[in-house]
Amino acid sequence: MNSKEQEDCACLPIFRLECAESADCLPVLRGLTSELRSRDLHVAVAVLPGHHLAAFLPEAGVNPLSAAGCDLISLVDGLMHLSHQSVAPDNTLEYLRDLCRIYDIILVAGETVFDLPVFRLQQGISNEARLREAGRLIHLLDCTADISLSADSVVDLLGEITTRVPVWACVLIGGRSSRMGRAKHLLDAPGGLTWLEKTVGILQPFVERVVLSGSGQVPQSLQNLVRLPDIPGVAGPLTGILSAMRWQPDVSWLLVACDMPSLSAEALNWLIHSRRPGSWGTVPRRSPASHVEPLLAHYDSRCRALFEHILTSGSRRIGDVARHEKIATPVIPGQLIAAWDNINTPEELRLQTL
Repeated sequence: MNSKEQEDCACLPIFRLECAESADCLPVLRGLTSELRSRDLHVAVAVLPGHHLAAFLPEAGVNPLSAAGCDLISLVDGLMHLSHQSVAPDNTLEYLRDLCRIYDIILVAGETVFDLPVFRLQQGISNEARLREAGRLIHLLDCTADISLSADSVVDLLGEITTRVPVWACVLIGGRSSRMGRAKHLLDAPGGLTWLEKTVGILQPFVERVVLSGSGQVPQSLQNLVRLPDIPGVAGPLTGILSAMRWQPDVSWLLVACDMPSLSAEALNWLIHSRRPGSWGTVPRRSPASHVEPLLAHYDSRCRALFEHILTSGSRRIGDVARHEKIATPVIPGQLIAAWDNINTPEELRLQTL
């Protein structure tokens, strides 16, 4: 594994599982996966050649791990969810990376030719909960302690991984602005900037990169930004977020409309810090009973499959993504709510500037 692959793995929830080949391993693993599942985490255990857990691969009925809410996957015999799928050994890492698009955590049982951080199940932890052996990062989990404490450690680690995933921003500038009568993203903002320039300037300290989606004219100062092409036959915000996710599938995205002149650093900070293990996105709402606000929202890379489904369903309404159980829909704090106000007409613009 080269340095780039090692860096990428540090942002993935994939861990090699170490435990003694004894009767104690399975009950502990079953308890741990059950506890993680109770916290709304999707868990998979991938079994590599020669590991003793292969004896529990499902042939029919229910196995001890699936009964705990865990999917048991064989990379040897090609069994996945009781269906056949073969994986070549040299493609195992790529296969595991793909699984990260549907699971919150993947535990790999068996020897690998690539380095992964390790969860080691052992009897008691006398010193540090983390150590390094031969360059490998080892996370120690105590088999003799309350299993919820081990689950707490796993969730904390997943939180660290979540914050390592790069956040990029996609700004939508493809609207027709028919009610405004002119391109909204080119309207004047204080300081001699356009709304688009102001939006990009507020975003840049919070994200690693800003890209634009839409065919609108762009000020000279932003000509260096990447312009994403529309998906043929698809219009509106859906083409923006899907183009972004297809182009860069391993980052998480802020989707931002260009007509929110009160966008603030405080609102972005709240939105980005809403990321949590087990949550695939944050689509906020103004009140518990109001509709969601999908045009200033955060979407984890695992949302791509949800948006692809919206596309194939013919819906085109990106707000439908918030119906999924893995999407958080928190209420926006009152002091931040103005950031989600959008302006559509000259009269709204006049009132906003008073």
